Amino acid sequence: MRKAKLQKKQRDEKQYISDMRNKEEVKETVTERDPSTVDFYTTYDELNVLNLDRKEYEKYYNSLDEDEKALLKKGYNFYQITFENVGGLVMPLIVEFEYIDGTKEVRRIPAEIWKMLPHKEVTKVFVTEKAVKQITLDPYFETADTDTGNNYFPARQSLNRFELYQQKGGGRYGRGQGENPMQRAARDKKN
Repeated sequence: MRKAKLQKKQRDEKQYISDMRNKEEVKETVTERDPSTVDFYTTYDELNVLNLDRKEYEKYYNSLDEDEKALLKKGYNFYQITFENVGGLVMPLIVEFEYIDGTKEVRRIPAEIWKMLPHKEVTKVFVTEKAVKQITLDPYFETADTDTGNNYFPARQSLNRFELYQQKGGGRYGRGQGENPMQRAARDKKN
């Protein structure tokens, strides 16, 4: 089932410019020129569902009890997230799930999750009825996390130094012509 979904996704994805150009510009491929170069991997598609895949799934499915089968049929989404405690400070985990339909849910895991762990990493599985669009760790900045850049999945693009400089109003063409709030207020009093 997973392979079929991946196959559909692969078909629906945009094409790469290099693939389009190759179709137009490459007159004859190596395998067309010399058929002896064709091997198993020339035509192999890792997303093709084999009979062996079907049999293995059937065997796995038949090994489940009725409660597990009922859970599987409900169509829940399972998200396995690994958290790392970089600084060693014990903090609760506050995780916000933003769903595709626009709703949000916050789940709180107490700091005791770190208590019995000899290492600084913990993995937790979250079960949701809806598909998740974005996952945010510590959405309201309640913990002492000093590096919030890694608190998002999918990851958010951070601004480079030039973009930050422009955003803060620096430089000739930035907002406010490079004025700070005090300079702007002084200029306002003059006008």
